[in-house]
Amino acid sequence: GPGAIAAIAFRIPGLTPAMRHSLRVRLYWENEPEPAVDLPFGAFFGNELGYHDIELPLLGSTVDGRFYNRFPMPFWQYARLDLVNTAEMAVAFEAEVKIVPPAVFSYPAEQAMHFRASAYYPAQTQVLGDDSVIAVVRGSGHLAAAVVTCPGDGFCEGDVRVYFDDFRTPQIESDGSES
Repeated sequence: GPGAIAAIAFRIPGLTPAMRHSLRVRLYWENEPEPAVDLPFGAFFGNELGYHDIELPLLGSTVDGRFYNRFPMPFWQYARLDLVNTAEMAVAFEAEVKIVPPAVFSYPAEQAMHFRASAYYPAQTQVLGDDSVIAVVRGSGHLAAAVVTCPGDGFCEGDVRVYFDDFRTPQIESDGSES
């Protein structure tokens, strides 16, 4: 029946950088055959490489090893969350999923949309002066967040530009990736 996932949390003892990539979070809504979210574990929680704990209001990880995502995720018939292990290693974990009924978190189906993650873009080689595309999203909805990961030896500085509806000039621009 209808409801909303209000929070997802995992604790994985001994989580390594390799496990952040080999574990995947998949979310399915209603009766869709393909997942609306299919991301490496670290990317889903905003901390792909794990260099530092990131504690933001909606997603992050804490010093005690807890990973959380608090984006509201409404559904009207069915929701499924899978933690998929793509490596040949045993992984012990604790999971907590908080689901609230429509009376608490009411989203009319005709006015709201499902939570989705855009295609995951693999590592790219950056060329000074060239744009690095980090996401292409089609359809209607709201862009709530973007997670950009730069390895410690990588170059991740430059202007962030966001284009909407095939405009040739950016509608959002900032002076650095730290924005």
